[in-house]
Amino acid sequence: MDSSLTARRLLYTIGATGLARATGALGSLALVLVLGRSLAVSDLGVFAFSLAFCTLGILIARSGHDELLMRSVSRAMADRVPADAREHVRFAIRYTLKFAIGLSSVAVVWVFANPFELLAPEGRRLLLVMLPAIPAAVLAWQCSGLFKGLRQTARALLLENGGVTALTAVLTTLTFAVATSAGLVADLTMVGYAFLGANVSVMGLGLSLYRRWTTRTLAAGGARAALSPRKPAVLAASRQFLFTNVMTYTTQAGSFFLAGLLLPMEQVGLLWAAERLTLPVTFICLVVNPIIAPRIAAAFYQGRLDSLRSLVTRACGFCLLVGVPVALVLFLFPRP
Repeated sequence: MDSSLTARRLLYTIGATGLARATGALGSLALVLVLGRSLAVSDLGVFAFSLAFCTLGILIARSGHDELLMRSVSRAMADRVPADAREHVRFAIRYTLKFAIGLSSVAVVWVFANPFELLAPEGRRLLLVMLPAIPAAVLAWQCSGLFKGLRQTARALLLENGGVTALTAVLTTLTFAVATSAGLVADLTMVGYAFLGANVSVMGLGLSLYRRWTTRTLAAGGARAALSPRKPAVLAASRQFLFTNVMTYTTQAGSFFLAGLLLPMEQVGLLWAAERLTLPVTFICLVVNPIIAPRIAAAFYQGRLDSLRSLVTRACGFCLLVGVPVALVLFLFPRP
């Protein structure tokens, strides 16, 4: 009975997470369609390069703390010590916010100076609008790490790239519609402001949800924890996650950063549009991973090896069951 209940709960969580991921994936496709129909191909390339540049800044400023939060919050809640989770979240927010503000300030100065004439004028203007979004995005990612640890995965995913992309698509569409009705020409700067507004809005949502969770846990009682003795270990562990995230960035957005430096922007735009259209291939892995990861962390920490094997088996089976048909459709019918 317990096993059946666990399986149903897992399927429900996967369904809710799939809906959250679908929101991000559809938002990404919508953004490509809106930009592709309203702007030139070279403008797509400029946006892809600027987005990759900002993504790199967000990744560095996150410093792996959101991934570490997922693990430590999962353990703290399994041990019924929410005070530890609260203190670690506070530390991660303070640390990454200071890092993000400093990093984005340096990036703005670098873009404004434009050493070696690396950036075209339109790219500089767009980056100067988008770079202030880095601190907001970093705070949203910390809230996402918290909710992953709490196993509220759908909520966590909406605070990451998926929610930002979907909201950027909506704001860009509205901005372009207003500009067209006013007789103005849609340009990249409008997209930059939409990206900035989307990140600030998602950050506000994340901080609101974080405050509600903090209020509930404080009302439930519990002593205040002290993280100070463990700070060196926390920082060391976060650097390990940062290295893993850098590898992920290299295989994803890093290619657009390098392409923007080496190739014409028209080719970068075509590459970015094609990459956005291949999201269904990895969609199911993106859904399952944030659900299974905190459960694996808790099971390993508590020494429940049978549960660990069961989780991995179910996750692999579900990925094969859902992912292979999608891959076959894309392989057999590539042109449509």
